Amino acid sequence: MTASLLHRGPDGAGYYVDGSVGLGMRRLAIIDVEGGDQPIDNEDHSVHVIQNGEIYNYVELRRELESLGHRFRTRSDTEVLVHGYEEWGDDVVLHLNGMWAFALWDQRNSRLLLSRDRLGIKPLHYTWDGRSLLFGSEIKALLAGGWPAETNWEVLDAYVAFGFVPEPYSLVRGVHRLPPGCNLVLAQAGSPQLRHYWQPPIVDESERLHELLGLRDRAPETFLPASIIRPGTTGSESMFLLDVGSDDGVRPGDPLIMRAGRIGLVGVVQQVRRGNAIGLDWSHPDFRASAMTADG
Repeated sequence: MTASLLHRGPDGAGYYVDGSVGLGMRRLAIIDVEGGDQPIDNEDHSVHVIQNGEIYNYVELRRELESLGHRFRTRSDTEVLVHGYEEWGDDVVLHLNGMWAFALWDQRNSRLLLSRDRLGIKPLHYTWDGRSLLFGSEIKALLAGGWPAETNWEVLDAYVAFGFVPEPYSLVRGVHRLPPGCNLVLAQAGSPQLRHYWQPPIVDESERLHELLGLRDRAPETFLPASIIRPGTTGSESMFLLDVGSDDGVRPGDPLIMRAGRIGLVGVVQQVRRGNAIGLDWSHPDFRASAMTADG
């Protein structure tokens, strides 16, 4: 299985086997090139981990864990996972800032933990046939492990219709992608349990919208007149570059009216630079209700 991923990790390979449990990985050495070979274990060799990714705040986490009595033997960011698991259990992921897909084997409790970062930057695929769990960064690793390469025709239909494969599915029947912000836990004599540890926050703009609409009706002179120059200037389809004339006195958070032909839309200044302001997308659902004609 690891041989199929040689292109992802040309700098070395590592393995751990404990009865029917095996961890294997190919390493692309970036942090602690000499001493960071994986799998990495804890002080008593009861917790083992392999990781694809990078933990950005590993230095701060290492200091915290060392202050709690944990002893590190490498300078690798991956080692904070085993000691963090010892300290916080599955909640170790709540302390992480980074991008990751990791597999952690808790030998003492015969427990496997798979985890994927909050936004799903790093890939992680898995299969479960009722007895065995296979996982890997790419589907080809699972096929190399013996999983049959049967096309999932229903998902292929979705791919043709929408241009992408919806998570957690894949084009191979029985192969799933671990969703972003999720852990998968397999305990002894059990079945895999999917657990969400993070979801994108839902921002309710309705109160702010009503406040802006009320202000528009009571004191329209407080709004900055603005016209759309072009969409997507910031690299995001949800933003417009707006011309507000001079930037004198314009501040982020100021209300403004965006004019598009005969339609005016209430928005909020997001950023000011060289006489222009970045405003919210006029098609944003919370702002569509604020459309009004130029006549008032």
